[in-house]
Parts: sequence; structure tokens; C-alpha cells
Amino acid sequence: MPSTIEVSLARRLHDHSITDSLPEEIEDAKVVAVMGGHGMERRDPFYAKVARLSRRLSQSGFLMVSGGGPGAMGATHLGAFFAAREESELLAAIDQIKVRPDGAAPGREYLDRDWLPLRRAAGTDG
Repeated sequence: MPSTIEVSLARRLHDHSITDSLPEEIEDAKVVAVMGGHGMERRDPFYAKVARLSRRLSQSGFLMVSGGGPGAMGATHLGAFFAAREESELLAAIDQIKVRPDGAAPGREYLDRDWLPLRRAAGTDG
């Protein structure tokens, strides 16, 4: 639940602007969307599977989109980013980012105060 009306309104404005502009951005694209899975940890074997699948789909000409959250959605964009690189580079990157921050609860590492420090600095509540 948003802590303030400003946060709630900003979220709705964001969602509306995405919905409004999306059709022209994806026109003629072959789109694959991944939604949910925000609690999937980067160390979860399925995180790497989603990233590898996204990489392969991107290489095949698909546009990968997601809800923009962490977990499986983040793995989607990581895989797409590495489409022009070797799979070994993708897996090495996952090895670097899969370390859970100290004290982060399993499956909720995105809530750790050190996980997204810029978000906190921007004054939003996630």
C-alpha cells in the first residue's frame, strides 16, 4: 500500500503513460512478455533459465518485455541485454549479481535497504 497519495498518483500516472505509448512502440514486433515472479532470487536456478530463454528469444527476433520488477522480470531483461554476447558472459554476470545482501530475507531481497539504494534516495517507498 502506498504511503502517500503522491506515491499512489505517481504510480498510476506511470502506468497510464506506459499503456498509452505501448502500442506504437511494439507495432510490428513479435512480443514475449514475462510478468510476476518478483520474489525469485537471482541465485534460483530458474532465474538463470529465464535469462537464458530470454537471450535465445531475443536472438530470434522477439522483443522481450516485463512488468519491470525484480526476479523473473529482471532476468528477462538481463537475458535480452546479453543477446549479442556469449552465454558464458551471461552466466558470469549472474554469478556476480546473485549474492544476497547481508540480512536480506530469502525471496524478498529486493526489499533490503542496500538492494536499491537509489530508489530509497529518490523518496519512494517501492
